[in-house]
Amino acid sequence: MKKQSMMLLPLLLLAACGNESGFPLFNQDGDNPIVMNVQDSSNGDPLQFGYTSNTKQEAKDGEGIPGYFIYDRSLLAESIGEMTAMLEDVEEASVLITDDDCLIVYDQGEGMRYDVAEQVYQTALSVLPSYYNIYISDDAALRSDIERFEGNVSLDDAQHNSLDQTIERMKDSPQGH
Repeated sequence: MKKQSMMLLPLLLLAACGNESGFPLFNQDGDNPIVMNVQDSSNGDPLQFGYTSNTKQEAKDGEGIPGYFIYDRSLLAESIGEMTAMLEDVEEASVLITDDDCLIVYDQGEGMRYDVAEQVYQTALSVLPSYYNIYISDDAALRSDIERFEGNVSLDDAQHNSLDQTIERMKDSPQGH
């Protein structure tokens, strides 16, 4: 049994050194790494608190470029949408996240319009980085207006103008702040 274990150990170690689940580490051009949301093995449990402490020297060892965050817009939209839909007086929520804007259209239940708007606004504010502009509306007709931008990476001038017009229409609803 010990011999078999000793023979299997190098194979297991070699297999553990391969990349995750057979996914390629680089895109098809071969020059840019593919960024995936993966659990950090140092934390173990994604529900654990995150903590780090860095000295100036450790920060400089990163070639003078501080680390940066890449926000997954789809994940942000999904999180805000689920949290908003869970509010007592909200029946449905649709969320669009762009580079610096968050647009939320929700169907209101029986609550006071301005109170619900404040709850929706605070929900988005609790998740988003502070530089985001948050626009909310309880006008269900605007849902299709924000839905048409789903999956866009960048906007041409016409689409950007259309988004600006949608934002202006959303401002007719209580904004919650």
